[in-house]
Amino acid sequence: MVPTDADDHPAAQSDKASVPERIEIHNPSVNGALADRGACAHVHLPTGRTCVLPLHHPGSCDFVPADEVPS
Repeated sequence: MVPTDADDHPAAQSDKASVPERIEIHNPSVNGALADRGACAHVHLPTGRTCVLPLHHPGSCDFVPADEVPS
């Protein structure tokens, strides 16, 4: 059997047009729900605090407690 490339699937092509690829979302140090809304969303694992600044923001992250992350 010949391996297939998932990127050639039509559904994968339509998804790429609407959502920018963020492979780091599958990393436990990124809050996926917040990242889907365009935030940096990096999680400081020892404290559980999450960065709420926009993706690719300049400078350091602004980590806030989980209960203060905008919903």
